[in-house]
Amino acid sequence: MRGVADEFDRQAVAFNAMLDRIAELMAGMRHISDDIAHDLRAPLARLRGQVAAIAAGSDDAARKSRVAAAIAQCDDILALFAAILRIADIESGARTAGFVPVEIGALVRDIADMMIPVAIDNGQAIHLGETARVSVTGDTQLLTQALINLIENALAHTPPETTIAVAVRNEGGDAIVTVTDDGPGIPLDRRDAALRRFGRLDPSRSRAGHGLGLPLVEAIARLHGGTMVLADAGPGLVATMTIPGPAVGNQKLTPISAPNVRGGLRLP
Repeated sequence: MRGVADEFDRQAVAFNAMLDRIAELMAGMRHISDDIAHDLRAPLARLRGQVAAIAAGSDDAARKSRVAAAIAQCDDILALFAAILRIADIESGARTAGFVPVEIGALVRDIADMMIPVAIDNGQAIHLGETARVSVTGDTQLLTQALINLIENALAHTPPETTIAVAVRNEGGDAIVTVTDDGPGIPLDRRDAALRRFGRLDPSRSRAGHGLGLPLVEAIARLHGGTMVLADAGPGLVATMTIPGPAVGNQKLTPISAPNVRGGLRLP
């Protein structure tokens, strides 16, 4: 607005009001699942405790087996609610207060080494590629979770004998983390769905999980002012998480939290 109260200023006021209302509606839609998860988590936990007590007091092997299956389903739903609330916590931006310097190259090496035995058990292989030394400012716990999710996603959705390559390179101070597999990949028209909450692709719906792994990675990347992108690896899929360095020139980077922005950087 130019402050002269002409037709352009009046139009700007109308557009600003419209955009504010759209932002409110989008925030409300996002909070629905968060509120449901928060409200149902406590009663479900109590139900789980009651079912576990029933199992402990029964000598019937068949009944114990059925009760154990019910407890497992309760645990699965509780894990779903925990993931929803974790994404909501990340998207709130509150975690930025605890940001510290993190050496991404070392973190990637540690996570890859930890996941190698899991891959071997699945008949797959993890190859650790370039792990450049690059430091970013961020939340170590969340970045660890993002890396684990990326590797677990590749392990879960590729067949035996698949090779998963994990690497990190330094591009102008930014950390470029890639997890590449030579599996079936994801068609171009389905990649956006894979990044949406509960956006599981049809072939994966029979597998365990809730479709929140990659959305959680994207939320963590956005919290750090970065991006998460899926692309064709020819064959297979490459997931690229970019975390910007701590500064550009003398200006600090801050994460974008606007509801209609997906990734990117904003300078104050």
